[in-house]
Amino acid sequence: MSTSLRTPLRLPLRPPLRTPLWLAASAVWLAGATPSHAAAPEWRLLRHTEVEATSFLQSNWNKYSENYHPNYAADDDPTTAWVEGVDGHGEGQVLRLPTSVIKEARAVRLRIRNGYQKSAGLLAANSAPRDVQVMVEAGGRTVAQAAATLERKMGWQEVVVPLPAGVGVSAVAVRVDSVHPGSKYKDTCISDVQVYVDTDVPYRAAIEAARLQRLQAWTAERRKTAAYFASLPATYPFVSTAFRSAPVSGGDRAAAEAELRALEVEADQAAQQGGWWSMTRKRGAVESPDQLWLLDAYVDLFQPSELGWFETDDRFAERKKESFDYGWTEHHRTHARVTFADAAQTVPQSIWFEVHTAGEERGPYRDTEQIFVKCDASGRPATVFIREKTTDELGDRTRLERLTVGWSADGRVERLDRVQRTWLEGVDTALAEQEYGMELFTQERYLPATGS
Repeated sequence: MSTSLRTPLRLPLRPPLRTPLWLAASAVWLAGATPSHAAAPEWRLLRHTEVEATSFLQSNWNKYSENYHPNYAADDDPTTAWVEGVDGHGEGQVLRLPTSVIKEARAVRLRIRNGYQKSAGLLAANSAPRDVQVMVEAGGRTVAQAAATLERKMGWQEVVVPLPAGVGVSAVAVRVDSVHPGSKYKDTCISDVQVYVDTDVPYRAAIEAARLQRLQAWTAERRKTAAYFASLPATYPFVSTAFRSAPVSGGDRAAAEAELRALEVEADQAAQQGGWWSMTRKRGAVESPDQLWLLDAYVDLFQPSELGWFETDDRFAERKKESFDYGWTEHHRTHARVTFADAAQTVPQSIWFEVHTAGEERGPYRDTEQIFVKCDASGRPATVFIREKTTDELGDRTRLERLTVGWSADGRVERLDRVQRTWLEGVDTALAEQEYGMELFTQERYLPATGS
């Protein structure tokens, strides 16, 4: 099964969380306006393994996300850019940069290469943000926000947002409120954003360098994936190389949660059935469509005719542990517990396996996903259930997910319906959702992107 590096883009982005008026009124100043009575800040650069946005441009110049993806706003390369993808000039679109979790800080400083800075001509031709709102998050909540005005010019511009005492940082978001219109294109662009923090928390440069390397590895892989899609094999199991998600409103939340719990019981039973089976591909590899990177851990299962199953005494398909000067990581992936629909044991009826990651960077973290797949009569995924348990600086939480797969008449995936429910340890659900604005229950549908 594919374990290639991916960056999941969450669309649509979570709406800004409610912020008390005394936080909303926090001051913002441009570079050089530090109050004279304040000690000079020691700015520490925070890197990103992924960047999120409410949209990004899909066009003939970016058919397979090799350009314009939000990750390109964090690669330190002015010749690449995030380009929003909605009609008009992109007012209201949001770029969000998750950071290392900093438990306490005094201020956040953004350096922004505004517009498309690949050349002066492209800077003028494309739109660039003018008025923006900068929102600082900690633990899923907005803890400070402030307005700023940017120019359309080459080079860096800086915005500093002071933080209330005792709060930290886990992400920074930039919302476009107005733009400098382009002379030729309406598309609004940001070439780069760097996030710095003024904090007494010990700085680990090696961690931040590793985060940048992971993001740059993603950009390199996207170019390879674009080449794969450009010469797509006839057996590709999806109707499109790109999908888009939209929230699904209504429905019975209590019934959906009951179905998740029932699937959880089935998954626990599947984890105890039979021996371990090793999966091998007969040829080639398959790539998840754009915006369906959530399938990466099991995308091979969507081509059952290309798979072979072999019984094994070894529980683990992959297991490793590494130590670094800034911490350690461990990873394991089990072989699969498989039940078959046929005596020849070639058509899976159900598949269960586990993926586990743990380590310590700025603090300890642990994440375990148990994946349970129920197959149709042809051995193709019909329902996928995931139980994910996570422990990190934000606390303990459990997420249950159900993915229902719709297959077309010619045997390709044409629709996916996704339901997710998250439980936070020691946090009341109503408080988290109503007071903090957290989304603990979501429903969305994935359909082929137009023209892909």
